[in-house]
Amino acid sequence: MLQRIVLLVVCMLSMSLAGNAQQHHQKSDPKLKAIKVALISDRMALTPEQSAKFWPVYNRYEDEMRLVWRAKKALNDPENKTKDKVDRLQELEEKKVQIRGKYKNEFLSVVSADQLAAMYSAEIEFKNMLLKRLRK
Repeated sequence: MLQRIVLLVVCMLSMSLAGNAQQHHQKSDPKLKAIKVALISDRMALTPEQSAKFWPVYNRYEDEMRLVWRAKKALNDPENKTKDKVDRLQELEEKKVQIRGKYKNEFLSVVSADQLAAMYSAEIEFKNMLLKRLRK
């Protein structure tokens, strides 16, 4: 029941943010951040104790991943005529895997493997939700 309520709230908020999503990045829009936090928390079924330990780790993880995302975005800029673009993209994909590996044990000291898998799925779900809204 609670899960359905949270999902409903997430959906309603995402609809109201569809127009804002094109103009704001997640970090600059507290509403998008709140939606992501709610979605991840719901999918992972975090206890209050887990939540208190999980979010500081997740925020550090996300900060590192954000650097990779920004670097990838810069490479995709049409004005970027880098000759080694393909090599750099591969390096950045490898960096994402390294970051996940770096944080895996830290996450697993706080949550179960199933919850960690749910976090990865929720991140993909959130990204797809934003992309879907941007396309409309």
